[in-house]
Amino acid sequence: MVVIGLLLIGAAIAINGVLYASGVSPFNMTEIRESRSVAADGSRIEIRSEDGDVRVVVGGGEAITATVEGRTGRLHKDEIRLEVSERDGKVVIEASREAKRRLISLNPGEYRLLVELPDRRYEQVEIVTVAADNHG
Repeated sequence: MVVIGLLLIGAAIAINGVLYASGVSPFNMTEIRESRSVAADGSRIEIRSEDGDVRVVVGGGEAITATVEGRTGRLHKDEIRLEVSERDGKVVIEASREAKRRLISLNPGEYRLLVELPDRRYEQVEIVTVAADNHG
């Protein structure tokens, strides 16, 4: 029994090593970074993030810039989305993770959303998060 158990453990380690070396292991992490900008014409700003921390700072430019960065599994890097749009004088910035069913998720990764605003007065800046920290 002990020999069979040790053989199974050895086989599992060998298989995980092959998966890691070929890049399909859930332990293979990759950096993500995506930026988008929009003209700072709106007087209201809505910032949404599902589970990434949000930080809002005063930037030096004339545009509103949103940057999402972090680490995630190589196979899941396309699941993190950043959308920046302007509707009716309101700038909407949304960072989200595509919801997919997984039997087991060992390391879904993490992301942070950095929003840089031009130095001027805004009528409203609203931050809506589900499970994240807000730094402003």
